[in-house]
Formats: sequence, structure tokens, C-alpha cells
Amino acid sequence: MGSKRGWKDRFSSKKSAKWFQNRVVPVAGKDFPFTQQLDEDMQVSFCTNHIKSSKYNILTFWVINPYEQFRRVANFYFLIVAIVQLSLPEPPVSPFTSVAPLVFVVVTTMIKQGYEDFCRHRSDNAINKAAVSILKDGKVVAGTSEDIKVGDIVKVRKGEQFPCDLVLISTSLPNGKCFVMTANLDGETNLKPLSASKETRDCTTPELLANLQAQIECQNPNPDLHSFNGRIKVKKLNELIPGSLGLDNIALRGTQLRNTEHVYGCAVYTGRDTKMSQNSKLGGNKFSTVEKTMNKILLVYIGILLFEVILCTSMKYSIGLLHEYETFSEETFANHWYLGYFIQIEPLLVLQEFFSFLVIFNNIVPISLYVTLEVQKFVGSLFLVWDRDLYDPETDEPAKCNSSDLNEELGQIEILFSDKTGTLTENIMIFKEASIGGIQYDAGALMKTNTTFSSFTNDTKTTINDSGYEETLRNPQEEIHISEFLTALSVCHTVQVASDESSNGVNGYDNNGYVPDNDNENLEYNASSPDEKALVEACAMFGMKFIGEEEDEQNIKCKIMESRSGDQALKLYEKLYVLEFDSTRKRMSVIVRYPCGKIMLVTKGAETSVLPKCIRGPIKDSNKHIDQYALVGLRTLAIAVKELSSNDLENFESEFDSAQQAIEGREEKIRLVYEMIERDYTLLGATAVEDKLQESVKETLVNL
Repeated sequence: MGSKRGWKDRFSSKKSAKWFQNRVVPVAGKDFPFTQQLDEDMQVSFCTNHIKSSKYNILTFWVINPYEQFRRVANFYFLIVAIVQLSLPEPPVSPFTSVAPLVFVVVTTMIKQGYEDFCRHRSDNAINKAAVSILKDGKVVAGTSEDIKVGDIVKVRKGEQFPCDLVLISTSLPNGKCFVMTANLDGETNLKPLSASKETRDCTTPELLANLQAQIECQNPNPDLHSFNGRIKVKKLNELIPGSLGLDNIALRGTQLRNTEHVYGCAVYTGRDTKMSQNSKLGGNKFSTVEKTMNKILLVYIGILLFEVILCTSMKYSIGLLHEYETFSEETFANHWYLGYFIQIEPLLVLQEFFSFLVIFNNIVPISLYVTLEVQKFVGSLFLVWDRDLYDPETDEPAKCNSSDLNEELGQIEILFSDKTGTLTENIMIFKEASIGGIQYDAGALMKTNTTFSSFTNDTKTTINDSGYEETLRNPQEEIHISEFLTALSVCHTVQVASDESSNGVNGYDNNGYVPDNDNENLEYNASSPDEKALVEACAMFGMKFIGEEEDEQNIKCKIMESRSGDQALKLYEKLYVLEFDSTRKRMSVIVRYPCGKIMLVTKGAETSVLPKCIRGPIKDSNKHIDQYALVGLRTLAIAVKELSSNDLENFESEFDSAQQAIEGREEKIRLVYEMIERDYTLLGATAVEDKLQESVKETLVNL
């Protein structure tokens, strides 16, 4: 493996990714700049970007489709009956009665499935022939999606979908950020921020990218949409510069670029190796519940049929066993004329009579039922496409029926899943109350300026001229606690300020419960969580207004416009690290250097994951308030802080950088590093946000 391999040689091997532990990709399809670090466990030859979701081609259709159809119990049964009828020298009924309905069922199903597969071919062709921009020899040239190979640098423009899984090299924004919509993958229409690798984000032109010498090492393809571990190694002046790659550095196939003019990315997973293809594996024919039930009933009726055939055959030949004759001739009558001629018992004749009775009684299984079902399924799928109630005028798309095998499954509910997101709620977040320093405050009490309307209480009668509010103003210690709490909320998030051109319909979660005052009306936020957006908007109303971030090569500065003290003052908080939320920790944290020079770890998350790690603050009172909020259906988050020393920060940086370089088990190693620093907090308080249920949710649940 130590020898260099050219671009074409890498694709001569047809080995599957499953034989390797990791893969190594030379950026821009050049030779590997660090060949001494390759070993036999690394994959260096890959599949193309050709997408195939169809099941047949023009030749295999005539063999595979009939084979799949005759695997069904009913079709196989009617096939056996038709063969028996054609094999009998004197069948009791015409073979046409069995052959014609069977041929009709099979041909109808072949036409239906053939048309559905033709639509898949047409869809595949549209994807494979889609126009893309590929960097070759320092120039961006036009190509098709299926031309992309692993290692190619692809340019994606605003509004375009990513043709394969790309590790972001650089973007049109100076901080290397971009926004994508992942509706095709997880159904979420909110925008998610991604970022280019720090080691390559300065390569923003084709000329700089052509001179880039780098290789990417990452894990082999897997269907997990929320997992990607890798590292990039850049060669600059014969020096190795390593960097880690995570989920925020990769744009998956099917996602759409938004609010960013263009990005450059290196293809790491193509074709069947992309995460989208890994999650949409094409299986065999699907069987509905009705068809499975009919198959079981069919087996019962076949048993009854066999019983009738055996009974009738036995009764016909039983007279030959009851009488013994010394002489026998075919013209000899029995003693009673209505019994007909004496019957000669021979195995071949008995078998022939057995099959004759089988043909006579085969109608106990009605083939017409299956003919009706096939026609109904095909026509029913057309009605789904024609249904105006299923038409989406915004995208100008009707319903699309990829398969008509499961039409009757629609509406057949066995298990009801419910969650806390927009499935049952309107995603209209309204800030209701907060527990700060062991004292409960509603939205009006936290406001700094007089107003007759609060967008967070939606109560036009709410005023702040009550005695409680005046008392709060007179207590400097409480005002200090409120300022600390709002400062923590305004810096502990991943919200981005939207650009002016982003008002194109999808800007993350739109919180319709937020009605800004005049001085805030021009501010729009993009957030991956409606809770975060509601809290940042609330801080803006309460005098801690987040107005964006400034990012350079060294750090990120969070800009907060503070107006609670009376005069507006711009304060810069240096974001050193963001400890992302995960479902195991149930919290997120940021390490921030305050303007006064203090290094603070700010955390927000579920009270069950934050309160046990607090050693100071109003823990008992806050827990009591959180229980009260939960009883009335409010969503709660606990807020805590911890001051870090320079030594603590250095130890964290060392452990975190080491964990980020790992490819195997990176998530667990990073989680352990997080756990080491996320402890011994001082609790500041908790927030309570209302998420309204959609209309008729209660009635729907009762009816279900």
C-alpha cells in the first residue's frame, strides 16, 4: 500500500466497503500526499455516483417479475391447477376457465409493476443526468451527477441539492459557514448550519483548490444520519497539518444549500455508499395486511379442497372394494343399475380421477377475488394521484404513488407515537416565566421598558406598573441575578442572525408567538430548535439582544447589545468552544470568555441532567418551580454556569483535541471529555416556555 496509486487505478477494484475499516480519499483526485500512512485496512477504490433504485431492466423483467409473482400462494396455486388441467387427457372442464384468469392476474400485475419500475428508471435518470459543477485542472467545468468520483471537488450553488456526500472545503462566507435544509432526509424544514474545515476554508477560489494537497480519512459508509467521524491532513510547505471532521463538516446527498452563494466540497461517499442510499435499500415485493390475511385463509381453503377431493375419490372407488368378482368385464353392470359399470381400480386411473376432482372443486378458491384486488390497487393508486386534497400548490406537486401494493394500509393505525415537537404542537413558542435566583418572574416582570403589549404573554392588558415590578427595580441584587441569567441565555445557543436575502420562505423555525418592538423588528434569527429561537428572542426583549457573531481565524465573538442598565452598550463575548447537545447528556454548553476576562462554562439543558451536577445556587427552590411549570405543560430548561481557570481550559483543550482526532469511538471519547468538565456548577435558574397544541389534538387522540 505504500506505493502511489493513480486516479484511474483507484477505480479498477470492485471491492465492497464492507471489507475495510476506514477509507482514505485524496482531495481533488490527486496522488496521496501521505502514502506512508496507508495500510491494508483502508479502502482506496470506490463505487461511482450512479444511482439505481429500479428493480429490473428490459431483460431481467421477464424472468424476475414472474418468479416473484408465483412466490405468492394464490398465484402458485392457480398455476398448479392450470398445469393439472392441461395435463389431463379428458379434463372435466375447459382449461380456459383456469388459464385465462391466471394470465389476466399475472399480466395485470406485470403491467402495474412494470410501469412503477419505469417511473423509478425515469427518476434515476433525472438524478444521474442532473447538471453539476466539478473542479478539474483548476477550472470549474460542467458535468453530470453520475460523473462524480470519490475525491472530486464539487461546487454547489444556492438552491441546489448536494449530488453526493461532500466534506465541505470552503464556502462563499469568510467564516466558512453555510446553511442547509434536510427536509429530504428527516422531514425538518429548519435550516441547519454547517462549516468548512478550518484547515481548508481559506481555499475559496479554483486556483487555490487546484494547489491544495490533502487527504481525508473517514469511517466507511453507514446509514446513521447523525454520525460521521474523520480527519483531514493538509500538506503545506512539506508540513503535515491535521484537522478533525465531524457531522457539521459534511453535507449529505439530498440536502439543499440555502442562504449561501456557493460551497466547495470533496466527495467522500458516492452512489450506493451515500447515507441517503444506505437508508433507502430496495427490498422485495411488499405484502399488505389484507394480502397476508388472505394467504392464511387460502391455506385453510386448500386444506378443505384436498379433503373434498380425497373424500370424493375414495367414495367413487369404494364400490370396487366392496364386491369381489371372479370374472370381470367393462360391460358388466352392478346389481343396481344406477351404480353404473363396475370400476377397475388402477393407480393411474385413481390419480387421474383425483386430479379431475381437484379441477372440478378448484373454484372453492375464487380467482376472481384476486383479479378484483389487482384492478382495485392499480386504480386506487391513480385516485391518490388525482386527489386534489393531496396536492401541494406551493411546490406544484401532486401525491406520488411509488408502489400500489400497500394502498389499503393507509389509515390502518396499530401504534400511536407522540412526541414533544411539531407533530402535535404548533411550534409557536411563548416565553411564560423564569425562575432566577429562587424567585419566579413572568415576562412582564423581566421587561425593562414600559409597554402595553407583551408578545410572550399575548395579553394586551399586561402592564409592568405593578408593585412587584417596582420592587424588583429597587433591589440591585435581584437585578444582578437577572442580568447574569439573561447573559447566560444570550450566549449559550447556536442561533445565527439571518441575512437580508434569507427571507425566501424557510428560515429555520419561525416563532409566530414573537412580536418584536420597533427597535427589534429588523432582526431575524435562524435556529435549529424553536426553543433556542424563543429564548434568544426573549433575551432581546428583556435587554440582552444578540446581534450576531464575528469570526476570524482565531475565535468567534458573540455580539450582545445590553440595554438593561439604561444606555445601550455593545459587549463582545469570545466563544471558545461549543459543547453540542446530544440525547445522552441532554444538555449543551459553551465555553465563553467574558469582557471582564473571566472564562465561564455556561450550560443549559434538562433539569434531570443539570441539577444533579450543581453544587451551589437555589437548587431546591428552582427544582420546586420547575415541577410547577411542568404540571401546567410548560417546557423547562435549567441554566447553570461554572468559572474555569486557565489550567482547566488548557487541560480541556488537550483532551478535546485528542478525542477529536479519533475515528473509531470518537463520540464516546468526546462525551467523556465533556463529562470531565461539566460538573460543579452554580445554578442560575430555569426557563418556562409554552408550546401550544395544534387544533383538535385532544379530540383526535380520543377518537383514535
